Amino acid sequence: MLTSNMMKFSLKNVKMSFFVLFVAAMVFFANPVFAARTITSATLDGASSVTVKGGTSITAAVTVQVTSPSSWGSTKYQIGSGSTVCVNHGNHDNPYTGTESFTIIAPSP
Repeated sequence: MLTSNMMKFSLKNVKMSFFVLFVAAMVFFANPVFAARTITSATLDGASSVTVKGGTSITAAVTVQVTSPSSWGSTKYQIGSGSTVCVNHGNHDNPYTGTESFTIIAPSP
C-alpha cells in the first residue's frame, strides 16, 4: 500500500538514455558514424520497480553492450516529467559489455 509520502518508481518512469554527440561525429567524419550502444538490462535497487519515500536513495544499474565504433561514458535519466540528469562515469570503449551503477534520489510527491 502506498502512503501519501511514498512513490512507486518503475523503468517506465525512469527513462534511461545516452548522451550522444552526433555533431562531433559529423565534423570529424565525411560519412556519418552511428554509435552502437544497446541497453541489455536496467534495474532499480536490483528490481524492475521500487516503492520508496521521497528523498530516499535508489541504486540504478544499467548494463550496456558497446560495439564498434563507439564508447559509453555517461548515462542520462529522467523521472516522470522532471529534469533530465546526466551521470558521468568511467569511459568504456568498444568492445565492452558491463554495468554502471549510480544513485538516484526519489523526488518528493
